[in-house]
Amino acid sequence: MIGLIHMKRIIPFLFFISGATALIGEVVWMRMLGLVLGNTIWAASAAVTVWMVGMALGAAIGARLVPRIRRHILVYGLAEGGIGTFYAASPAVLGVLLTLGTHLGVDMGASLTLGIAQRFALATIVLLPPTLLMGLTLPLLVERLQGDRLAERTGLLYGLNTLGAAAGVFFTAYWALPVLGESGSMAMAAVLCLLVMVLAFVAERSIPAATPIQRTEVLDQKNTSGFFLGLVALMGAAALAAELVWVRILVLHLGSRVYAFAILLGVYLLGLGLGSLAVKALARRITNPIRALALTQAVAALALVTQLAVLGNTSSILVSLVSIFKLNYSFLGLQSAFLLTVALLFLPVTLLFGASFPLAVAADPKPRSPGQHAGAVATANTLGAIVGAVGAPFILVPMIGCQRTLLLLVVIHLVVALALWRTRATALVASVVLAAVVLFGVMLPRDWVLRRAVEDVSDTEVLLALEEDIGATVIVKEYGDPEARWLSLELNGTNVAGSSPALLKVQQLQGHLPLLQVDNPREILHVGFGSGGTCWAVSRHPVERIDVVEISPRVLTASDHWFSFINHNVLGDNRVRTILNDGRNYLMATDKKYDAILSDSIHPVFAGNGTLYTLEYFQMCRDRLNPGGVASMWLPVYSLDTESFLRILSAFHEVFPQTVVWYDRTTPNEFTIVTGRVEKGPITIDWERLKDPNLAESLRLGGIQSAADLEADVLLGPLEVAALVSETEPHIDDLPFVEYTAGQTLDRTGTWYDNLALLVAVRTRTNPFADPPVPFEEAAAIRDQALEATLEKVRLHAVSGR
Repeated sequence: MIGLIHMKRIIPFLFFISGATALIGEVVWMRMLGLVLGNTIWAASAAVTVWMVGMALGAAIGARLVPRIRRHILVYGLAEGGIGTFYAASPAVLGVLLTLGTHLGVDMGASLTLGIAQRFALATIVLLPPTLLMGLTLPLLVERLQGDRLAERTGLLYGLNTLGAAAGVFFTAYWALPVLGESGSMAMAAVLCLLVMVLAFVAERSIPAATPIQRTEVLDQKNTSGFFLGLVALMGAAALAAELVWVRILVLHLGSRVYAFAILLGVYLLGLGLGSLAVKALARRITNPIRALALTQAVAALALVTQLAVLGNTSSILVSLVSIFKLNYSFLGLQSAFLLTVALLFLPVTLLFGASFPLAVAADPKPRSPGQHAGAVATANTLGAIVGAVGAPFILVPMIGCQRTLLLLVVIHLVVALALWRTRATALVASVVLAAVVLFGVMLPRDWVLRRAVEDVSDTEVLLALEEDIGATVIVKEYGDPEARWLSLELNGTNVAGSSPALLKVQQLQGHLPLLQVDNPREILHVGFGSGGTCWAVSRHPVERIDVVEISPRVLTASDHWFSFINHNVLGDNRVRTILNDGRNYLMATDKKYDAILSDSIHPVFAGNGTLYTLEYFQMCRDRLNPGGVASMWLPVYSLDTESFLRILSAFHEVFPQTVVWYDRTTPNEFTIVTGRVEKGPITIDWERLKDPNLAESLRLGGIQSAADLEADVLLGPLEVAALVSETEPHIDDLPFVEYTAGQTLDRTGTWYDNLALLVAVRTRTNPFADPPVPFEEAAAIRDQALEATLEKVRLHAVSGR
């Protein structure tokens, strides 16, 4: 008897593990697919859509099969075994996908329909089999689990599974990926799935068949099952759309490091799970699940309106919580503050979202078996979620903005509540509330919440422009002090361009340094347009073509409008061709060769950008270079721990042995330019081109007015780089070390000093050039004097900050 009781309890526990492994798989596979499909909003949406289509199909198939199956737990175990087997095969599957990915279209903007279709097809090959098996599991276990009420069975299983999913998100972000890497995380998930399979086989023999449920709840006699499931789909659409809109708003406060996204998703799932478990606890008191479901929708609408009033002040809430709980400014302290803030904002709404699912299963009016009820509701809910996942970013946000999208979701929840509980009194109340919401939405400025978000982050910045696009919120701000003001261009809260003196100089150097090392450069690839200063510098050379790969069309339009004083409207140059894609995906798919490839991407610490700083990415660059070609990358020295900095440099050096690190000595600069080529030999510069009048203005902006100036910007030559990284592992795709380790770094100035001091300590003292017109010793003396002054300024700044 004791063994039987333990076996009964183990099934919910196994379903908790299933939820954890499902989210480990989802997080890792989305990262892996990003390498193949690209990191555009179109590619990411294709992958997410296929994931949910598989879940919906699995639930639908499960609903049809459960009455015909006798050993439900055994089939559940087989499904988990299939998922685990697929996880174990992930590295091999990824290899096949990378081969197929070379046939993807290189420009999403040129043929959007074809590009989406290709990515959807590849995502289907990978994701449909395991997600279909995942979708099967809930109907199987609801059919078999003991319990005399549907809400009780479903609330327990769905709640624990979703809590397991939340645990999987946190576990993957804070331990598995940074320690085990992608293949290691998938191997661990595979082992857990196979363990669940074995335990399920044992449990099948020990647990008797569930007793039939005698339904005593008051069921809906007004609505057909089809109409009811349509309402469930609306609830699913609204819940998923709300999550996506919340993320769009909150990254402006929390930033876009991987840990911020983990907290946002983890807390969302935590709320769903706890809400479902609350229904399990209250199941015996719920005699009318239809009215209970209607009530959750009405209260969810009220909670959304309340949340909307405070979303714009998230940063202030964060600061207040830090003070109240006396949290220190460390990674752990800041993560705790983020967690508390997001929980305060999310849980009141997501608890109601989570309660809605088991209530909907219990309220389904059509006579069915328990597993069929769960499968039908899960199918409708997931299909609705697909609509929300596509409709929110691609239709609603670009048309009416995040704020009004949330208000529309309020309306949807109220309409669902009214449809479920139709009386004269509820109709009157709902009509008044709906009218108030619509009036509120019309009177409130469209970007009120987002503007408050920007102003809440800093009171020294002035918002100049704000646009909500399909893939991003684009913001142009003015910042600085009364004596000097500069512009900043942000994409989803991440700075991608600016007009500060240090940035202006580096932009020019990024354009000139690689091209001056190439004999007669003609074809140039520039990854990441930013403010366009680098592209303009390249255009001063007599090149024939400049291909600019940019992930966001809004960056191009914003830069053209606000930063024309930097880029001189270079996009109008008929030699410039813009390609809407992410740089890595373009390099994988194209067969075009270039004389120089300039990687001018965002800081690697931000989510998704680390893959533009890995060994595999640099290998792609090498394979797309003509003989004698040069690759370059923008590499910051701030907000990177020293090991992360060296891993990136090691990866670049392993591909390009002739690596040179350049540093603008004329300003206290947080950035380096790294150039490299495959061919051995000293640095060759076309010194005569420095006298070209077409280059004079741009070179002057980069701090170069003579050959001695250019020589003085060399910090490390190939020999010094080789010695510096000789014992450092390269940064690779499989172990996203930089995003997760440097993502814990909060000390901007301290890391700036540490990394710059390291580079200065091993700086080159011997001539790395072929036939320099000025003795290198003279240029090095100028450089060293400037570096000494810069280091002292940064040291004092770091000491005061620490």
